Amino acid sequence: MPHPNPRNEYVTYGRRLQPETHFESNDLKRLYLDHRRDLIERAIGECAEYLSADDWMDEDIFPCVKEMTGEWYLASVDVRDEGGEVMAQVYLHFLGRCSEESMSGEIDDYLGIEALFIYDSDQGDFNFDGLNTDAL
Repeated sequence: MPHPNPRNEYVTYGRRLQPETHFESNDLKRLYLDHRRDLIERAIGECAEYLSADDWMDEDIFPCVKEMTGEWYLASVDVRDEGGEVMAQVYLHFLGRCSEESMSGEIDDYLGIEALFIYDSDQGDFNFDGLNTDAL
């Protein structure tokens, strides 16, 4: 997104702010920055695999991939230590069109998917831990 987010506010498609970020320490921020590209690529891959299931083709089910544009943006990143485990949450917003019957069909935020990762200090890498989804 093109606009700076100096107050670290919640991000929406309409506001077009850069990602909201939360790091428990400068060390965790540096760890994220060192792994940022890989974390985002893996989050996108996991989301794509999740959305490729036939379940999401039915127009009576949410999310319905037929309503999605295929576009996404990074909405937020959170890296923290939880009981000795470093957790990274990469939250992506996926865009979609409102159905013609209910609204104007304009593109807007449609689906949020949070990809969760746990840092393995022995391997020096983050391992994928799961997804959480929500309607936007």
